Amino acid sequence: MTDQGSLLFELADAAGIEPGYSDIFGTHNPLSEGAAKAILASLGLPAEDEGQQRESLAALRERPWRQGLAPTIIVPAEDETVSLDLHLPADVSVADWRLVEEGGSHHSGHIDLSSCAPDQDYQLDGQEMVRRACTLPIDLREGYHRLAVTVAGRQLSALVVVAPRLCWQPEDAAPGRRLWGVACQLYSLRGKRSGGIGTYRDLADLARAAADAGADSVGLNPLHALNPADPDSHSPYSPASRDFLNILYIDPFDVPEVTANSAAMALLSSRRRDQLASQELIDYRAVTDLQLSVLRAAFSSWLNADAQRRKEFDEFRERASDALEAFGRFMALQAVLSANDLSMLDCRNWPVEVSRSDSPGVDAFAAEHADEVSFQIWMQWLADQQLNAAASQAEAAGMAVGLYRDLAVGVGPASAAIWAAPERFVRGIGVGAPPDLLNRLGQNWGLSPFNPLTLADTGYAAWIEALRTNMAHAGALRIDHAMALLHGYWVPDGFTADKGAYIAFPFDDLCRILALESRRNRCLVIGEDLGTVPPGFREAMAASGVLSYRVMMFERVGEDLFARAETYPEDALVTFGTHDLPTLAGFWTGADLAVRRHFELYPSEEVRDADAADRIADRRRLIDALIDAGVWPADPPADSEQLQLSNALIEAIQRYLAKTPSRLMMVQLEDLLGLPDMMNLPGTVHEHPNWRRRLPVDIETLFSASGVKSILAAIDRDRRDPIANDYQ
Repeated sequence: MTDQGSLLFELADAAGIEPGYSDIFGTHNPLSEGAAKAILASLGLPAEDEGQQRESLAALRERPWRQGLAPTIIVPAEDETVSLDLHLPADVSVADWRLVEEGGSHHSGHIDLSSCAPDQDYQLDGQEMVRRACTLPIDLREGYHRLAVTVAGRQLSALVVVAPRLCWQPEDAAPGRRLWGVACQLYSLRGKRSGGIGTYRDLADLARAAADAGADSVGLNPLHALNPADPDSHSPYSPASRDFLNILYIDPFDVPEVTANSAAMALLSSRRRDQLASQELIDYRAVTDLQLSVLRAAFSSWLNADAQRRKEFDEFRERASDALEAFGRFMALQAVLSANDLSMLDCRNWPVEVSRSDSPGVDAFAAEHADEVSFQIWMQWLADQQLNAAASQAEAAGMAVGLYRDLAVGVGPASAAIWAAPERFVRGIGVGAPPDLLNRLGQNWGLSPFNPLTLADTGYAAWIEALRTNMAHAGALRIDHAMALLHGYWVPDGFTADKGAYIAFPFDDLCRILALESRRNRCLVIGEDLGTVPPGFREAMAASGVLSYRVMMFERVGEDLFARAETYPEDALVTFGTHDLPTLAGFWTGADLAVRRHFELYPSEEVRDADAADRIADRRRLIDALIDAGVWPADPPADSEQLQLSNALIEAIQRYLAKTPSRLMMVQLEDLLGLPDMMNLPGTVHEHPNWRRRLPVDIETLFSASGVKSILAAIDRDRRDPIANDYQ
């Protein structure tokens, strides 16, 4: 290795980039110079040559010494004092401090620096510096507090976060119970009056029907805001913002301004809407055009709206303040600029005067298009109202958890979130995953991650906002690809998905804040820990009170035998599959393998044939597991290779999961109906109808079907029974 190479990898290590990774198949992939340079550049650390590498390394090392005080200090709630490190000139002897609590109370005092033992020294700009570990003698309540330290004529400031260790727990929500729920893709629902896509009203109806069957929760795909100006970009996991809602789910019949507007009601009575409602696949372009036409017609008479509703809207707008205004401006800019030029759908192509939220031309645009900005914010208000109504319906129906929301791992590179606060994210990087069982070629989801080097500088504001907005109206939150809290797998632009690298994140800080927001919002947290899971990660998440995400088809022992039901962990959510995996019917029939073959997603014919042979064996293994759990006859009526998927077999598989000690179980609506097709096929974008499939029946028909009622009754019975250890 060259000296320059040594310096490059020393810099990479200092920035938190791991020297290599081993994928799930045991293949070691060392960090390449090209990937290291690309990732460092995305972090604002140029490293193309030795000179840049030395400068970037010096900047990293000097950072805490120039700051003087870390901008964010995380204090465990169990501690009775506040500990902080001060990086100061060696000859400074005293410091004054003042701390203002979140509730307004304040404390102040002096620090005798000679009593704070120095534990590190450094030369900065020719001056001798020392780091001193100091303690403030105050016992703070959980929350967010502001600290100011005045020393040597300089004022240093920090956000002090006092946070608990554990998230809100199932035992807090429902003592002594094993909970269960149904999981849906909201867009797929059919209601009595929904058009070409599911709505928040359908969600409320689903919550009531599921609660009547005994369910404690309704699981959802991410409800994040997309880009209505670009309907073809409709993945719920590639949002414009994770902090705002998808307006396509608004039920226009629940909007008074719509029902009072003849033009809007005429559109809702159109033949075109009936056609969209009857289709098997969602036509996002047509659905978006209709939704926006209806809501624009209604908004045109907004000035004549009920005074109380206008007051509620104004209060909503004022509470959300800067973030909502920036989002509304982004959506308005995208709509106006792209109307005659589709390249303007991508904000990276916008004129420089509006290229970011603080650009000089944005205020002038907002003033000129004030109605359009207000329209975008009005739709967010409608969505928030309707989601709140669905959550209230779940609570009124007696659900112990209620809505179970999903937080995507990142945002799109041309998203409203990055336009509003580019310093929070890195560009030129796609979040993904190395080769694993979900995709043997690796994955690049094209999402832009947070910048781990600047998270603390802003008081973890982006993380806190994402948690608060997604825990709103929810009793549980799933963190997609939770391993990214520890380290994210980054694929630089121009690199294949298997040539990325892992970069460290401030895991302990993120988990403490997660626990604080979880308890404040009384919201369970589930960490999606599938794929390449780092050693010790699940244990660390459990120590923070985050439930593991256990998928039956991945829970194996010995020679790929399915794990016994009793061996599942208690602190976990269990389910048969996910939106990225085959449905139960697809798994049983091998429909997912056929689709992967069709799209050539296998790295070789040998791997393809091995998967096919293994699936045949899996059917036998699955029957053996059901027999072992006592939910299937010891003498199956037919060989597993010939056995057809029936309601009885679906019920047996769900009963197997219901018998686990895990505190939360979810069953997908697609599995209740025995549907064979995947909602999303990893490795494809438009080739496969991802995120477009609708359920073949409406909510009322689904829950009244005898087969579904029998399955749900069996789940409810087994989940409410005491856990019995009948395994020998």
